[in-house]
Order: sequence, then C-alpha cells, then structure tokens
Amino acid sequence: MKASEQAIGRALTGNWREEHLFVLGQALAVYDDIGLNLSTLRGFYS
Repeated sequence: MKASEQAIGRALTGNWREEHLFVLGQALAVYDDIGLNLSTLRGFYS
C-alpha cells in the first residue's frame, strides 16, 4: 500500500505537548547513555 503525499503529511501532523517532547528527549538521552556505558563495559570484558 502506498500512501499519497497528503496522507503522509496528515499522519505526521500532531498536537505535540511541550512537556511530552521534553520527557521524550530526556528518555532518549538516558537510552543513549546506557548504550555508551554498555559499549565501554564490553571493552573491559573482551
């Protein structure tokens, strides 16, 4: 199924609340930090 450009645009339009975007950004930063720490630990145990 291929969506039209208009349908894609409508799907990407949202009502984003500022506090939700802030929390999402914080969660992404934690996720990235965990990944960095895990990759560092792999170096110690290899």
